[in-house]
Amino acid sequence: MPVNLKKRVAICRSSYKHLLRQRFGAPLPSIVIATTGRAETLCRKTLTVLRNQRYPLRKVHLFVPHVRDPTNPTRMMRAVYREALRKHRMSAVHVHRGGRNMLQQCRTAVKYFRPGKYLLMMSDNIDSLKIKTSKHKHGCYDLPCRHFQAITAHAYHIMRWTRTYTWSLASCKSPLNMQAGMISRKFGLIDGNCYGWINRHGKDVLHKHHSTTVDLEWSCLAWQKVGGFFRYQYISAIKKYRSGGGFRSTMSVAKRRRLTSQAIKRLAKTFPHLVRYNARKEVSNSMQPYTTLPVGPQPLRIVGDVQNRGRPRIHMTSRSSTSTERMRVLRKQ
Repeated sequence: MPVNLKKRVAICRSSYKHLLRQRFGAPLPSIVIATTGRAETLCRKTLTVLRNQRYPLRKVHLFVPHVRDPTNPTRMMRAVYREALRKHRMSAVHVHRGGRNMLQQCRTAVKYFRPGKYLLMMSDNIDSLKIKTSKHKHGCYDLPCRHFQAITAHAYHIMRWTRTYTWSLASCKSPLNMQAGMISRKFGLIDGNCYGWINRHGKDVLHKHHSTTVDLEWSCLAWQKVGGFFRYQYISAIKKYRSGGGFRSTMSVAKRRRLTSQAIKRLAKTFPHLVRYNARKEVSNSMQPYTTLPVGPQPLRIVGDVQNRGRPRIHMTSRSSTSTERMRVLRKQ
């Protein structure tokens, strides 16, 4: 169904919930998951989350390294994943041959799909999808069923309207840092747990640095190529970091920190207007030593995705009461 510019602007500025029944021409993206050594975890977490969202599993593509299973050297890793998928009744998921590390996995996924195809990258151990619907600190809930498909359609229309080709969920996981109803258009970290893009081929969109900085490098490349992307600051994919398996099992913590610092220093030299190396963060294993620079336009405020739950309203008014007004009422009682 063709959508003119005026209709697309109205769709982008309104809540994604208007797209639950009709996508207005937005294609359903194919989901790409780069994974290794987490067959059971993938089925119990990420694929279960997608199944609960009623997302068709035939749109999911797994990229698994062409190596043997460490626990059983007589079997290949892809055979282990196919067996786990049959066990959990998820045989509709596609399993492809991928690279040996995260860097090669991303390159393989980009080259596998045709240019112009709508894709979505997800982590292999996502526990849940959260949405913050109110400004109150406790206003964070599980994303309702089928809402994930509506978000992908909403993001597609924003990409067409703003002439960008990348979007992401919020990289922060704490409800205190999530901002209800806000879509940020400033430069920042694209969340590697869940982000979408319109596929493109070419050397200028392929990752070149280390596997531990794929998210940061993709953020810089996406901004450098088109000049922007956007992130849903009130929707987040929750996962447990530093879990077993995955590509981090191929190196020690000390080696990972050293290679990460070297890759970030190279990125800071390549993109000095976007990233700055921060040596103060070297002392922590839970963060990477960089700081993003504040570049980009003002955010989008989405109408209809913000409530005032938990804030009592004043009599005969449509706005929520302030703390001073509530204290004045309590003193009179």
